Amino acid sequence: MTAVLEDFADRLPPGGTVVDVGCGTGQHAVGLALRGFHVIAIDYAPAMLARARTHARAQSATIEFREFDLNEYLPFAAETLDGALCVSVIQVIDQPTRLLGQLREALRPGCHVLIESVRYLGALSRGDHLGARDRIINGAKKLAAKVPGAVKQYQLDDVTELFLSVGLEVTATHVYEQTFTATARRT
Repeated sequence: MTAVLEDFADRLPPGGTVVDVGCGTGQHAVGLALRGFHVIAIDYAPAMLARARTHARAQSATIEFREFDLNEYLPFAAETLDGALCVSVIQVIDQPTRLLGQLREALRPGCHVLIESVRYLGALSRGDHLGARDRIINGAKKLAAKVPGAVKQYQLDDVTELFLSVGLEVTATHVYEQTFTATARRT
């Protein structure tokens, strides 16, 4: 589990319910599930959910998977979540304020949401350990970043403003070489 995910998990009530919004291949969902959280992993792409399920089975992690378009209304009732994780999601959805407002309503008071985003369009996963699929995904990211309007550029200040606009209190921020994270709490 990465330091970012450890810090986020430490802010959540033990055994709480966490949604991984746009879970992709499930690495964060698996990490949280292995820490004892009830994890709901949602993504719009059936192929990504299939990879996430395979990853979860390989790690013996119990995760609830749901196929869902994040541009629609979230399927969570008010005050039913203890945490929400949005990694590489905010820049590709149509209405981030609507998404964050829905997450705020779904969070119990005192609970957190974390957003991780790239610092510049086209920022990619790094490392020699990347498999062929991940190299292909990186290539697709590079192409998508060049299509006007397909991917939006956000900076840390933009995300903190989004949090504030929906009534979330920013509790932590971190800037890395290619990405940044912002964590906020429902008061």
